[in-house]
Amino acid sequence: RVSTVGLPAGEIPQIDASSISATQNKWAQIASITQPFPSFGGLPAENRNSYGGYSSFYRRVSERLNNKDRCVTAIDLVDMAHSARMSLFYAKAIKGKGGAVRIGLVKGYSNAQLPNAFRPVVDALEQGAIVQHIACRTSAMTKLSVFNLKHQIVRISTTLLIDPQANANAMEKAINQQLRVYLSPWIHSDLPQRSLTQDINQSELIQFLSAQAGVVSVSGLSLMVCVEGDNDDESILVSHQQHAITLVTVAGGQA
Repeated sequence: RVSTVGLPAGEIPQIDASSISATQNKWAQIASITQPFPSFGGLPAENRNSYGGYSSFYRRVSERLNNKDRCVTAIDLVDMAHSARMSLFYAKAIKGKGGAVRIGLVKGYSNAQLPNAFRPVVDALEQGAIVQHIACRTSAMTKLSVFNLKHQIVRISTTLLIDPQANANAMEKAINQQLRVYLSPWIHSDLPQRSLTQDINQSELIQFLSAQAGVVSVSGLSLMVCVEGDNDDESILVSHQQHAITLVTVAGGQA
């Protein structure tokens, strides 16, 4: 059994893989139990300390008073998608022809080691739960569908001047990983990250690179989108697996 200690408000409970190995009471008919995957679909405790976040008690009550648990606006659709799946990082309602409504989704990840963390995907089971949750709160005439926002892969090419005492090989690997996390705001991190709904700000990116340990200055920076989507409104930028990072040692550590 897992710990019975309560989790912080807003944190989604999860039973890690391989945590369940037997039943509480032995059954002669069951020889063994395996749990290859972690649990999913848990809901966090509501937060009564603030209005922000989809797990806020005050936000839920305010929304119920505002729309009576019915989808009236595009904002209601987005809010209910988050209510159906707290693991969502971002949702966007896109109106189509003939009253059709499509909701683009981006899944959130608690860390960069999780599968598909750098290529966020809401699976079919979660998509079905979102549709089911929203469908009973909209008009029967509404043509509703949900989908994963398409991926446009962006690659950073940069030249960094580094301190002569720095380990270039270790720095390149560390900076590449930090760049991948910086470009993936749906991955929870205490480090700076870009905004998903805005274009990449090169000034902020230069500031981020300059703050890396051992970096003296940034002498060159360019961005290249490797995969173009058919519709930018239905796409998000995702990080390339390996960015082009050139490290140049500066004599005496001076740029």
